[in-house]
Amino acid sequence: MNDDPNRQDNSPPRQTDPSAYFRRGRESREEDDPWADDAAWAGDEAGPLLDGEALFVEETAFAFTDAWDADRRALLLDIQDQYDDIIIAGLQADRLAVEPGEAATYQVHVLNNGPIQAVFHVRVEGWLDERWITIAPVSATLEPGQRATLEVVIMPERASTSRAGEHALAIVTRSPNYPGRRSALAATLVIAPFMEIIAGVLHPGRTSVGWNRRARPSRLPIINRSNSPATIRVSGQEITRSCRFEFALPNMGRWQADELEMTLEAGETGSVQVRVTPSRPRLFGLSRELFPYRIMVRPQDETHAPQSVPGRVENRPLIGVWHLVATLALAAGALMLALLVGMGSALLWQSARMTRPSVPTPIPAPQSAPPIIAIMLNNSPPTSQPEMTPAPVVDAPVTGDAPIVQADQVSAPNPGAPEAPGNELPVTRVAPPLPSGGGLSAAPDAGLTYGEMFRMVALQYDLDWRMLAAQAYIESNFNTLALGADGDLGLMQILPGTWREWSPAVGVDDPFDAYSNTLVAAAYLDHLRTVFAARGLNDSGWMLVAYNWGPDKVIAHLESGQGWEQLASARRRYAERILEIANNIALE
Repeated sequence: MNDDPNRQDNSPPRQTDPSAYFRRGRESREEDDPWADDAAWAGDEAGPLLDGEALFVEETAFAFTDAWDADRRALLLDIQDQYDDIIIAGLQADRLAVEPGEAATYQVHVLNNGPIQAVFHVRVEGWLDERWITIAPVSATLEPGQRATLEVVIMPERASTSRAGEHALAIVTRSPNYPGRRSALAATLVIAPFMEIIAGVLHPGRTSVGWNRRARPSRLPIINRSNSPATIRVSGQEITRSCRFEFALPNMGRWQADELEMTLEAGETGSVQVRVTPSRPRLFGLSRELFPYRIMVRPQDETHAPQSVPGRVENRPLIGVWHLVATLALAAGALMLALLVGMGSALLWQSARMTRPSVPTPIPAPQSAPPIIAIMLNNSPPTSQPEMTPAPVVDAPVTGDAPIVQADQVSAPNPGAPEAPGNELPVTRVAPPLPSGGGLSAAPDAGLTYGEMFRMVALQYDLDWRMLAAQAYIESNFNTLALGADGDLGLMQILPGTWREWSPAVGVDDPFDAYSNTLVAAAYLDHLRTVFAARGLNDSGWMLVAYNWGPDKVIAHLESGQGWEQLASARRRYAERILEIANNIALE
């Protein structure tokens, strides 16, 4: 009996071919809503569903509708569509492209073609990391003949593990109310490539050559953090063009001049041997000739800004100042010896000439040596310490309440000494870490004050050492053992994640060592400067804000159309405070 007044006949519900249903789902990629027309999926002549009435379909083999679908299926390897006459599912689009760090959304349309109310669940099977996948809603409860749409959101992370290219997956729909039944739809996710190349630090960063050894190699580590293989070009620049650059890979048997190309797989770390040779050896000189240079690292596609790694080579003369001193000393000694020998010979000759046999030659009385007068200087320390003369005020303008810090006052605090008054800091020396096996940073030969350390590290990365000193003052008040509320580490308050990422690149492992901590901070600041310079932002303020707030947040702020004035006042004040203090640190 038909209780529906809109039904014109008593015929049973129409049986429909499931292949036609799935074809309809695929063809609907070009439509706004594949479910908008009931007659389209239930059959052109079928009427509306009755309450509680299920729409059954015949179990029929699936057939591809055109050659394009067949070609796409060939790319899915062993993942094939599996259809069910009770659990019917379709995809609005089975091929999506996504940038790493962004989301791709598959819309899964589910129809309960069974006789009972059922709960349906959707999941993704295949190569994907489950942390990338979000399904909303988690499940759908459907009456017989009722349908619903669930969204499968896939967001691959921006990392080398999200390999670029086409990847096959299966979207599976199940229901505990229909045990043993499932519908599986093959799909393709195309992950776009991205490029991120990280250049480490030259080790050693300063080499010395001369007549006996014309070149000394250094090692430069390079990391491919892209999600696809990258061909990288390595070359050298020296402003006077007085040096020759040669490069080699660890497994190469020969050196290559001017430029080297290397290929790294996604996530792979490699290294390049660098050899810098001055064009002309020096025969004579009072001092060593110094050539600063830069090693340029850039991807082959030329769409990304190159990274530069600083280094220096010293050209020693064959005859230097100490050779001259030793030569003059030897010449003076030889001349003195010759004079003494000559004087002795003359005295003997004169004595033999004046000797007579009959008259014995009187022996002259020996002359006494001239008296030696020794003057002892009184070097005893004074009984009282003189008052310290305050440091002169530098010419740089003082703005706000920034302290005036002299160059020789930027030093490590002495834990055992009382705090010095005003801006005067007790001077002690910092022992830099010795280079470990495979390390990338060249450790100095002796202990350093903080001022010397900041100058050395800043020179490696072409940074202002006063800015590094001011940042250490703001971050930790020159406390190498500082530990922040978020786990910030050491002198420059480096976050643990940033330390884990950058410490291998510079070859250090102790975040509470002042030299190691500053080296990692400088490398990270140089990276941030490169990132924002590529966007046309060369102001140091953006680099400092990104160090404090995080580069991703700053980039999102810029991409939303906002500028410096729209930053939170605390963010702006952090960078302005550092630059303000740096401006009031004396250069000498």
